[in-house]
Amino acid sequence: MSDVINTGTPQNTNQGAPANSVVPSPTTGTPVATPPAQPAAGASLIDPGTAQVNAQPPAGATTAQSATLVTGANPTEVPVVAAVTPEAPVQKVVPEKYDLKAPEKSLLTTEAIQRVADYAKANQLSQEEAQRELVRESDSVSRLQSSVNQAMERQVQTWINEVKTDPLMGGANFEKTVRLAQIGVNKMEDPELIKELNRTGLGNNPRFVRAFAKVGAMFEDDKFVHSGNPVGAGQVNPLDVLYDKQPKK
Repeated sequence: MSDVINTGTPQNTNQGAPANSVVPSPTTGTPVATPPAQPAAGASLIDPGTAQVNAQPPAGATTAQSATLVTGANPTEVPVVAAVTPEAPVQKVVPEKYDLKAPEKSLLTTEAIQRVADYAKANQLSQEEAQRELVRESDSVSRLQSSVNQAMERQVQTWINEVKTDPLMGGANFEKTVRLAQIGVNKMEDPELIKELNRTGLGNNPRFVRAFAKVGAMFEDDKFVHSGNPVGAGQVNPLDVLYDKQPKK
């Protein structure tokens, strides 16, 4: 014979029962569904000891790292840039003989061009490097010549002003002085002399103007001694006049 003893406190017969399991009620015997177990306070949803992590995000959710700060794109979507292989340096070719061409209107002489070629050879320059060196040298010479020309122009203008302001050659006598000086230099019959006077600007030097003006004045008195003729009484040697010597008597 079995007795049912009711102690007033029903025993929990659900220990160890799985979640959502059906157990009979201790009082009525009617089956009752047990609710799912809740995590303890402070337990993490990703703590393996308390819950399983859902590896698949809910529908419509985005991943935490969907873009980078600097690209704004998913790192997995950034294209991979292939490594670039550097090109091999071009081998410089030093020619056996340089073919250097001076720029148009260059002031370089043949000797100067050869000096550039010798320099290029000694320094193992390529044809292109040697040509650039030649152009640089030509430009340098042109700038130097331009500077010299400007200085000469200033000097020539200074000489002309000195002649114009000279008490004897300048003022009202300026045009006559120039005319006589031109006559005097032409009577020297020396084209190279005239060429040098023009090239150097010395034809405007007051000393040359004065000397040739004296030679030119001799023809007004018909006292010029032609080349090869002896100097006679009353005649004046133009070289003595040119160098400010007293006429011979």
